[in-house]
Amino acid sequence: MTARDYYLRLIEHVTLHVLVTGIQLDFDEIDRSIAYLRGRLVLSGGNELHVAEYVITDPNLVRDKYRYHLQRADGALVRRWDNAPHYPDLATFPHHCHLADGSVIASEPVDLIAVLAMCIPLLEDDPLG
Repeated sequence: MTARDYYLRLIEHVTLHVLVTGIQLDFDEIDRSIAYLRGRLVLSGGNELHVAEYVITDPNLVRDKYRYHLQRADGALVRRWDNAPHYPDLATFPHHCHLADGSVIASEPVDLIAVLAMCIPLLEDDPLG
């Protein structure tokens, strides 16, 4: 799969997602198999999911760097998943998740599709979301 194929499949998925009301994602194709995606998805209720992925698609799909930042319409953090290597004591290092209370927990590697699925209950449970 090329980086462009990956991007087009991702756009197709988010376009059809129940929470997504707007898409602003930039695609920077570095070469045929490497790309950087950055932008935001506007979600129901004015919530936003900020997205950044550095992907390598050949020979296998790898999200070398990622960041998914879910925030309420007022800008308050709901949750943030990333793989910046700054919590070496976590069992899932470098993958982790920042919670609204400022704590950081272990997290398995995630992708945009998985994060969107996790957003549904997070926003339903959030009285301000």
